[in-house]
Amino acid sequence: MKTTTNENRPGRFANLLSGGAKPRRSFALMMALVLVGMLSLAGVVSADEYFKGVAPTTITKGTVDNGDFWVDLENTWTSPDNIGTEQASASFTLPVDPSDPGVTIEFAHLYVVVYSGSQSANYKGNETVVLNNGQDNTLASAYPLDLEYDRTVGPTYGSVSAPFTSLSRVTSDYLSIFDVKDFLTTQDISVVVTTTNESGRFDGRIKEVKLAVAYDDGTGSTTTYYVNEGHDAVSYYSTIPYVGQSEFNDTGSTGTGTLYVDYIASADGTYTWNGNPITATDSIVGNQAGLKTYTVSLTDDNYLSYNRTGNYYKIAAAFLKF
Repeated sequence: MKTTTNENRPGRFANLLSGGAKPRRSFALMMALVLVGMLSLAGVVSADEYFKGVAPTTITKGTVDNGDFWVDLENTWTSPDNIGTEQASASFTLPVDPSDPGVTIEFAHLYVVVYSGSQSANYKGNETVVLNNGQDNTLASAYPLDLEYDRTVGPTYGSVSAPFTSLSRVTSDYLSIFDVKDFLTTQDISVVVTTTNESGRFDGRIKEVKLAVAYDDGTGSTTTYYVNEGHDAVSYYSTIPYVGQSEFNDTGSTGTGTLYVDYIASADGTYTWNGNPITATDSIVGNQAGLKTYTVSLTDDNYLSYNRTGNYYKIAAAFLKF
């Protein structure tokens, strides 16, 4: 940067102290360059500097020849907090009937977000998740939610096995992700989540239950879909401005697509697509979570940017189809 060159020229600073007009212009230029440099550094920060998280990244890119990609969210927040046992139910009606021999479920993830009650304290609890497709299927049985979170390090992850694909904690939330492709055998699905407090003031309320499904039914059109999963936070505590970013690369398309953004906070965020502000065409708004839908223009490489509007913002996933 030119500021380095200027700092090695003490004569200019000597003139500046004497009040000459030309040195003032040089000083103004130097300060402008320093400011640009600082803003550039802020723009490449990879996480909220106070509450570190992980931006949603592509874990699956798939195509269905004759089908679609579908997402739905249930607001499961309850009040008041019981500090004991909490339970929430969610019901989903799939756009197709998996029992039809012409239907194939290509991808299906179930997302459950449990609130622990503290951004820093390590209260302990557990969760039981049961999916009913005509019979009960236990996805997690009194599974421990006992991860420690160090805000300077980032998300902590639990040891999981199928059908669990991921369990993470960022600040006060536990995000559980399950592969439920083999459990979607009926069109109507219900999910019951039960949590219990094991120590301290583990809150245990459920922020959301969400289902994302890619299916081939033999009648739809060719659909490409991206599943970006993460667990990221943006807070007012961060002294370095942070704007999160989730990338959707190598689309091979210049048409339009449908973007879904899943936030898990009491306040929604602001969003841009490839640097341009976007406005939702549809939304599901809960007390502590929501799902927004956008129509977006595609390039080969695309990115979603997100920022807070309130004191806190969090994102769990973003999906793209076209």
